[in-house]
Amino acid sequence: MNEQVGLKHITLPVLSVLMVFGNGMLIFVIGRHKTLWTVTNFFVLSLALSDFLLGLFIVPLLVAAEEGVLGQSPHICLRVFSVAIAQTLISCLTLMAIALERYLAITRPLQHHAFLTTRNAFVIILCCWIYCIAVGALPWLGWNALGGQNLSETMPANGSLARPWLCRYHTVVTGSYVAFMYPGHFVPLWIVMLILYAQIYLRSRHHVPKDKARRMSISLTTFAKKGGAFIRRSSSWRLKENWRALRILAVVVGYFVLSWLPVVVWYCMLYKGFTINSAVGVQPSLPYWFYNIGISLAFGNSAVNPFLYGLGNRSVRRVWLQCCCRARSRKAKLRSGLLLQVNRRPKNGTLVRPLVERQTTNDDLTSTTTGAT
Repeated sequence: MNEQVGLKHITLPVLSVLMVFGNGMLIFVIGRHKTLWTVTNFFVLSLALSDFLLGLFIVPLLVAAEEGVLGQSPHICLRVFSVAIAQTLISCLTLMAIALERYLAITRPLQHHAFLTTRNAFVIILCCWIYCIAVGALPWLGWNALGGQNLSETMPANGSLARPWLCRYHTVVTGSYVAFMYPGHFVPLWIVMLILYAQIYLRSRHHVPKDKARRMSISLTTFAKKGGAFIRRSSSWRLKENWRALRILAVVVGYFVLSWLPVVVWYCMLYKGFTINSAVGVQPSLPYWFYNIGISLAFGNSAVNPFLYGLGNRSVRRVWLQCCCRARSRKAKLRSGLLLQVNRRPKNGTLVRPLVERQTTNDDLTSTTTGAT
């Protein structure tokens, strides 16, 4: 597997920039405006912070480690992948926490209001981060493939490598840990998220007809005259909002499953159905471009999340547009002020007094002269 440098080392830096920009923007908007400090947005803020750190530090470190920029020490490679595992798992667990919070808010609003307070939300977020950091630290603490590799065969007496040692995920992590991570975490996350969003869909579908009938019965219907005939137009804004939310949820779940499925399939095939514990020297059954696309989709999930969970929220989007409008107005005022100062400066370099100031001075002189006479 010497052709492991390719597409992903081109796409990952681009995705890293998108992660930093999108998630940094979302952190700024939610953190600065207290009107957005809700339980749901706290989970979104945790997700944005995790994806922001992933794009700012983890992805560049992964590319540098696989390119050999950080040296060819297996232990440095192991530490980089351990941190990457923890960070990606934090993002995925936070996605499930958001799904659970939305499920409680829609299906059990009273219990949601009583249980998911701000304090409990922070406790849940803290527990997710601690658990993911602990899982990511397991390879660092000994659950790795370095003990099974005879590194002394490739390490001469002078300390330099006789043949290049490739820093790859499968060279430092055992098959049992990969089975614990991907089928043990990501597959259950898929199942739980699908169940939760399916329940949200069914509950919303069950209540939409009653809600529509109730709104029509209490005269929330408007009439418009068109061509001499009256046409009844129902104010179905809530119905449209429900379906819009469901479409967003379908995109969120679908992309989450599709983004991580190729990686799970790749490692399942590489480790022969997780029947072997070391994949060093194993020829993969699938072409390596399949893994490059899969890992790009997996990290692309963190680049898409701020736009799905952040700008997909109408209140967050409204505040963001207000910030953009204010920034544009300030820029326009600053530019107009600079142009005004430039226009007031003559060619000889002396500053001309404004017209209002000169008129005021002339009026003062006139009043002084009148008073003296």
